[in-house]
Amino acid sequence: MLFMVIGLLAFAYLLTRSSPTWYQPPDPLDGKVVELADKVEFRLLEEFQKIREEPTPWKLRVREEQINAWLATKLRSWIEHQPDMTWPDNLEMPQIRFEPNGISLAISIESTGAAKVVVTRLIPRFEDGELYVSVDRFALGRLNVPGNPIKHIVELVDQYTADLTQDEPVAQLLLRMLKGEEHIDPILDLADSRRVRLTNLQLEHGSIVLTAVTLSDSGS
Repeated sequence: MLFMVIGLLAFAYLLTRSSPTWYQPPDPLDGKVVELADKVEFRLLEEFQKIREEPTPWKLRVREEQINAWLATKLRSWIEHQPDMTWPDNLEMPQIRFEPNGISLAISIESTGAAKVVVTRLIPRFEDGELYVSVDRFALGRLNVPGNPIKHIVELVDQYTADLTQDEPVAQLLLRMLKGEEHIDPILDLADSRRVRLTNLQLEHGSIVLTAVTLSDSGS
């Protein structure tokens, strides 16, 4: 029995140190990755800026490899230009995976000379026209961690990210969003006073389909 328990503990430890099979972050120095990130950024801007009949809904499908290329090459520089936001040195760039039952987000954390991959699954939903996100899974490597996933995320923030504490407004807002206590604004303001309102998200294997309407001005 003792050997069995030791064996199970050793197996669980190996699972926490094993990355999910799908976790293969793109190389930010790869020219093809950079090109793909540029293309998806240009395409999103182009689609959102199009002149469309109001209030006819329109759809846009985005593949996970496109988003992951953008995350690998552009997320850090985008964060550097945002007030009150920093990216901790011990965190690698995240990678996402789209599935019908949720959006898995994986990130590698360096700790005491070793690295481990943390995975959370986000469930987006619309309520009364507002976008909410909840978390239903927290895993270390390939091992699902039982208990409240939000509690695990808070403990992770406290332990590994000195630059993101619960006292900071941005961190507080993110935690409230993950708890489902705060909605995410589904409206994007355009440069010409028009707005794009996101009305639905449909998750598929490897992609997400956005449904939105373009409003004529900020007063609509």
